Amino acid sequence: MNSIVKEKIQEALNHKSLTATEVEREVGIPLASLRNFLKGRVLEPRFDVIIKVTQYLKINLADMLSEEKLTKNAIEKTSSSPLHEWDKNLFQSAVESVSKILEENQYKLCYNQVMPIVESAYLYSLEHKNKRIDDDFVAWSIKQINV
Repeated sequence: MNSIVKEKIQEALNHKSLTATEVEREVGIPLASLRNFLKGRVLEPRFDVIIKVTQYLKINLADMLSEEKLTKNAIEKTSSSPLHEWDKNLFQSAVESVSKILEENQYKLCYNQVMPIVESAYLYSLEHKNKRIDDDFVAWSIKQINV
């Protein structure tokens, strides 16, 4: 999965004529964290770093995790797409899914670690027609933080 994410980030950087260093500074993540991931020095990047970079590059999570090649059209579409209408039930399901998986695995995370997972699960699910929280995606997201 990380090789897919790495490839998509690199494609978006190339498309937008940005460097990893520029993104690190703009997003406010530790210097070299994105570069180390892209160069293979870090195999499991922190999930919050990936979320911040994805949001900055305006790549939706469904496209980011898909095995299909990221197209120029997908990047442009995402950057100009309207905000989604709030779905209270879906957001509540995201919170419940994250909470359940944290409890089952007895993980202890801080608020600032949990909220990006909830947000990404919610946004990822909004992109799917069935609008259901993907527990596998949530578990993967938590694992990225708790490696």
